[in-house]
Amino acid sequence: MAGPLGDPVQMMMARGGRAGVGGYTDEDRKNAKLPLPPQQDSQVQVLLRPGLLADVEIEIEKLPDVLHVPAQAVFTKDGKYTVFVQDARGKFNPREIKLVKQSESMMVVASGVQPGEIIAMADPTVKKSDKKGDKKGSGGNPMGGMPGGK
Repeated sequence: MAGPLGDPVQMMMARGGRAGVGGYTDEDRKNAKLPLPPQQDSQVQVLLRPGLLADVEIEIEKLPDVLHVPAQAVFTKDGKYTVFVQDARGKFNPREIKLVKQSESMMVVASGVQPGEIIAMADPTVKKSDKKGDKKGSGGNPMGGMPGGK
């Protein structure tokens, strides 16, 4: 990409590869000019310049109107995906769910839970005594197998 000073590769070759930090001499940096900002009536909304950073989000697939839960709230019980949903009395009950898609951190749910229901982030059926006696520290918690996941 050629800038106001010309093609950087050709400039380097013309100098015989002599350059300071970043491939340019002090004189090049002193004489460098940034492009003019866009005019008020221009259609350009954002102007990126060399040296600036940008946050970019790449959308792979769009799933409209889906219900998703954190991956750590989904457990495997008897080979089926299960979440623990809080009832009106405050007790957590296991409920089988069906998944549509999943990522490292989120699971898209096809059925089994409704929007607004409260789900547990750890298995409430595991007794505290089971957690202490378990050398691995898994205790039904999805992060339990990780180092320090007690």
